Amino acid sequence: MCFNNLANTSGQSCIETPKEEIVLPFCGLIYERMSRTEAKWPLKISEYEPTSRKPIEIQAAWNMDRRKLVIYLVNRSHEGTFASFDLSALGKTFTQAFFYKMSAASGATQETAKSKGNLKLESRYLPLAPGGINTFEIPPFSFTEVSLQ
Repeated sequence: MCFNNLANTSGQSCIETPKEEIVLPFCGLIYERMSRTEAKWPLKISEYEPTSRKPIEIQAAWNMDRRKLVIYLVNRSHEGTFASFDLSALGKTFTQAFFYKMSAASGATQETAKSKGNLKLESRYLPLAPGGINTFEIPPFSFTEVSLQ
């Protein structure tokens, strides 16, 4: 994530500062979330090659003491999809997941000083399926952080 300007570059800045009030756009909310991430040790995902040309991007990393696995799911397209992970090879049994999801109605959706709720934020804990294989939803125009414990 690299920006020409930190503030007030419409649609791609970390913070918007109109005279009415300060607004964190989608990019700013992602930066805010990533600044508090527990992810420390990135993993290579077999049969997946990251590239900025794909609408779906996935990253996984252990936390500092390798007790939690953090998975990031980004969807820049208008179509939702799912990603399945076989976690059995990691040598750790995970029992629950904490989901933090940000989504928007379209790629052009912005939060402004006058609007509230254009960007949907949600979080919840869910149990994981036993056996190591788990499937996670990747909604359209979304950023999801999944913390497996």
